[in-house]
Amino acid sequence: MVDNNISESFNSWILEARHKPIVTMLEEIRTKAMIRITENKKLSDKWFNNWPPKSMETLLDNKELVVGCRIVFSGDSGYEIGEGDTKHTVFLDKQQHTWICFCSFFPKKKSRHFFCTCKCCKYI
Repeated sequence: MVDNNISESFNSWILEARHKPIVTMLEEIRTKAMIRITENKKLSDKWFNNWPPKSMETLLDNKELVVGCRIVFSGDSGYEIGEGDTKHTVFLDKQQHTWICFCSFFPKKKSRHFFCTCKCCKYI
């Protein structure tokens, strides 16, 4: 029994090819994947920057979170985010779009530090 959505989605995506001989099935899946990659590439060519439209929408919707924060660059990809008397260090990997925040706040506060860092890096 399949429990996760990724497997279910993939299984429904290859449904037509699943009942064919193995070589034919693999060729069909390969061709279908190549077509999908090309379609996604065409969609991404329409982006105005390196971030997907949904991600940019999230960043712009949360822009007000950065009000009241002080951002200080601390070398390579590190930033110090200050809010009142508290300070937190955030490391942002611009190539992989990942971040690490060394603080013990709830996710809403962590996202605030992330958005501060993104603003500093000219993503917003």
